[in-house]
Amino acid sequence: MKAVFLEPKSSFRNDLRSDTMWGLIISSLSLLHDESYIDKIIEQYLNYQLPFKISSCFPYRLNNGKRLIYLPKPILPGGMNSDADSDNQKRFKRIKYIELEYFNRIISGAELENFRFDDKDKYLENSFSTELFVKIQLNRLSMTTQNKEGEGQIFNTPENFISNGGLYFLIDGDVGIIEPALRLMSHIGFGGYTSKGKGNFQYFIDDIDIIIPDNPNAKLNLSLYHPLREELHSFIKNDNFFYEILTRKGKVANQHRTDKVIEKLPVNYFAEGSVFPDLNKPNYGTLINSFKNDSKKVFNYGFSFNIPINVV
Repeated sequence: MKAVFLEPKSSFRNDLRSDTMWGLIISSLSLLHDESYIDKIIEQYLNYQLPFKISSCFPYRLNNGKRLIYLPKPILPGGMNSDADSDNQKRFKRIKYIELEYFNRIISGAELENFRFDDKDKYLENSFSTELFVKIQLNRLSMTTQNKEGEGQIFNTPENFISNGGLYFLIDGDVGIIEPALRLMSHIGFGGYTSKGKGNFQYFIDDIDIIIPDNPNAKLNLSLYHPLREELHSFIKNDNFFYEILTRKGKVANQHRTDKVIEKLPVNYFAEGSVFPDLNKPNYGTLINSFKNDSKKVFNYGFSFNIPINVV
């Protein structure tokens, strides 16, 4: 399975999930091509002829020159058996990402009680570390501290760091479409505050050996997924449906707005690691129009990047 690896050269602000990464790719392509090219890509998504699908970004780590790949822990019924070792159960509950070897065994249907999470190479609780930096707002004319309601404008900003590793996302489709965008972002940055040196990544493309199980009976979601109404109605009639719901909010990007900051509509998603029934269709999800404007539409990415899983 093809993957795009992002090697960090600086701290970064954004949590690069599938909706954010897709938006960055499309915005970068809009700087390289005319509007008709972008309209054609969007039209393909709206007609469910997807030029490419992507997952959210997940972590990888380097250990003695070996690249360790981590994927989201599947949301499965019951978790570990109550008779399992209590320390192992507690560790499993805290885990967010599982190393590829264990992940392949879990999606094939192996019982969770067969796994030990004593070895820290086999799991991660977070994909990156976050630190808060104290900053202060200045008046650009007087170069003095801003004063508002009798108080100086001191504020905190979070910055994310990864040591000895990086991030990657999976892609299914035409990699050639997104490579110009990746090359551009490797120069100008990924995500927010790139003008201040944040989000500096170098990228490379390689394969990841995810082993598809022999007798799958469900799908494991690896992106933020906004289901169609008919998909949701089919899911709730099936037993193999285990999920986490989250809401994403955001602002319209600079090139799509005037000086006024415009909030996009909130969008609900199934989170990465959610499991849903196999409806025997090539694509699940949709684009969501999250900005209602007569002259411009802004879409959020809501297609599922999924792989087969055997739920036992």
